[in-house]
Amino acid sequence: MVSLALSSLSLWVLFRVSDKQAQMSQATEARYQSYLLADELRQSSDDLTRLARTYVVTGDPAYEKQYLDILDIGNGKKARPRHYERIYRDFVAAGAAVPPARRCRCSN
Repeated sequence: MVSLALSSLSLWVLFRVSDKQAQMSQATEARYQSYLLADELRQSSDDLTRLARTYVVTGDPAYEKQYLDILDIGNGKKARPRHYERIYRDFVAAGAAVPPARRCRCSN
């Protein structure tokens, strides 16, 4: 009788530990996704600031176009390019080849 009670208690504890581990894993994933979104927001803000300043100094419409492209991508009007979360804008600024865009899942 005692062994049955201990077995039941052990099984219950095991399920509780497993549930807590799953919750911790979900919290870790949510935290990581939040970090990625915050980093992308920071990068977009840095890029928009740099492009606005460069456009004002040079008057080159290419910088205005890049600025507007960032806004259109952020607003879902343009397809999000592959690897956009990486150094995509650095490729564009350098005039280098960039990966092709993914299909847009916009609701336009």
